[in-house]
Amino acid sequence: MWQDHLIPRLVGSLLILSGLIAPTNGAVLELDRGRMTSGEVGSVHAVDSSGRLAERRNPVTARHLLVPGAPRFANSGNSSARFEAFDSELNLRNSKTSQVDELRFPFTAIGQIASGCSAFLVGPCHVLTVAHCVYEPDYDFWWGGTEFHAGRNGQDNWAPNGSVPKSKALIPEKWRKWKDFDHDFAMLIMAKRIGDEVGWLDFGYDLDQDLAKVNVAGYPAFEGDPSWVNGTMYYDFCWAQFNYRNLENGVANHNCETMGGSSGSPLWVYDKINDRREVRALHSHASKFKSVDLPAAVKFRPDVYQTINKWKAENECPDA
Repeated sequence: MWQDHLIPRLVGSLLILSGLIAPTNGAVLELDRGRMTSGEVGSVHAVDSSGRLAERRNPVTARHLLVPGAPRFANSGNSSARFEAFDSELNLRNSKTSQVDELRFPFTAIGQIASGCSAFLVGPCHVLTVAHCVYEPDYDFWWGGTEFHAGRNGQDNWAPNGSVPKSKALIPEKWRKWKDFDHDFAMLIMAKRIGDEVGWLDFGYDLDQDLAKVNVAGYPAFEGDPSWVNGTMYYDFCWAQFNYRNLENGVANHNCETMGGSSGSPLWVYDKINDRREVRALHSHASKFKSVDLPAAVKFRPDVYQTINKWKAENECPDA
């Protein structure tokens, strides 16, 4: 259809206009907890919930270079095949975000932590979410509310697989030191092998696929009905621009419908014929360019891929 040709071009144009590498002067990043606003390129200012300018932080300047010897594409499930098809998990009647009605895999592996942020399993007890829902560098503060509820879907399905506490939380050093949003991801090691019951998602990257149609599911906080009260899982099928040619930029922009509470939602590609899935990014925030919202996700690239695998290898799950 004509939309399939026009939408990626439109998204690509918006991404170019937004200057993908860094937010432009005055851009606003709407987060789950308060706001962030960028000043001149190369600096980030924290704004507290009252709107007052807080401590200024300089982001990391180190480049996200290819890890020596890293392949052009990788998959945590050790798949040797690239994704050639980009299919939708659900048949949406229109382009609007849809409530997930049928809790089957992969939606059983997606859940919500108690603070209201989205999260998903990448191992038997390994949950990924955003770092800004786990640790606040400005105040050296670890957030509470990290219990994980796999498959949560509304008041009638509040904890279908129980409430699982964490035993450990891990964040990248570049988030802890510099609040670098290219590294706004975290891993929660759960006290139970919940993934053995609900499954977990493979993750990876492909440096030769800059544009892809992705699936996203999480817990948007609608006005007057915050996600931690509503707890309903919503889904969208949308375009994502990974811009792998610029690994100095760790953000993938997309046109999925997201809002506060969606942070931590997985963006995955799906090959229906071969029944293969791979998470390519997790939603982090939304940058505003003039009057256009550009949702942004932490894209999985060689350094992020290796960090997640390292965390998994170093943190074994409890006995079943």
